[in-house]
Amino acid sequence: MTSAQAARYLKVLRLERRSPSVSALTEILTAHLARVPFENVSKLQRARRGLLPGLPSLDEFLDAVERDNLGGTCYLTNSLLGDLLKALGYSRELRGADMDRPDLHLVNVVDLDGRPWLADVGYAAPFFAPLPLDAAHDLRLDHGPDTYVLRPRDPAGRSRLDHCRGGEIVHGYTVTTGARRIYEFTPVIVDSYREGSQFLGRLRIVRHRPERTVALLDFTVTIVGDGRYDERILPDPEAVREFVAMEFGIPPAVIDEAFMELARRSEAWRS
Repeated sequence: MTSAQAARYLKVLRLERRSPSVSALTEILTAHLARVPFENVSKLQRARRGLLPGLPSLDEFLDAVERDNLGGTCYLTNSLLGDLLKALGYSRELRGADMDRPDLHLVNVVDLDGRPWLADVGYAAPFFAPLPLDAAHDLRLDHGPDTYVLRPRDPAGRSRLDHCRGGEIVHGYTVTTGARRIYEFTPVIVDSYREGSQFLGRLRIVRHRPERTVALLDFTVTIVGDGRYDERILPDPEAVREFVAMEFGIPPAVIDEAFMELARRSEAWRS
């Protein structure tokens, strides 16, 4: 990432450059989650246009954020966040994270003040601040009906993040050891474009701001804010289109492309 690209990235995030610190990193993560949604609209759009499976360039990503208020999923957002952090002088490593299969997620591990910190803007979770990976006890983050628990590292140096709801673990990932390069994730990125892929058969958009989280999963809207949790079902694609334009600022023409690709791949979206 060039200095000009880093400056543009910061401008998109509406931030000024600061020296590396935990507070500055918190500011970056908070701004990133607020400005860059976790979404698969751009992935559906790329598939609809017949683009080769893969990630857009940094400039393409920033164009889409500025023009259409898009973002991406973990491989894109966390890898580019890592590049930005490196350009800003942070010591960071890109790490794989295993779910039910290896490398289904990736994160950044940042070394600050001699401590390792988890920086993850690609899990659709409200991780506004970096999480210390060397904690000796469970770290718990409650958010609406969800609880995220970061466990102490195991003897092999791996960290486990559990996503819980109703007292049950519903998802999560294990951060592996060893620095990685984004090209090492090419097979799993290509696989994410196959028929039946979870990110090409459903619509998912999530934006976290400190005061309010808005999430859309197909026709279900959830909102967390002011100590409240609300959930409702939108009646049809037109209502989804209007909601997405209002809440996320994504243009209807962009959503229409996503709808067409969803209709090709998913029975639920065929009218």
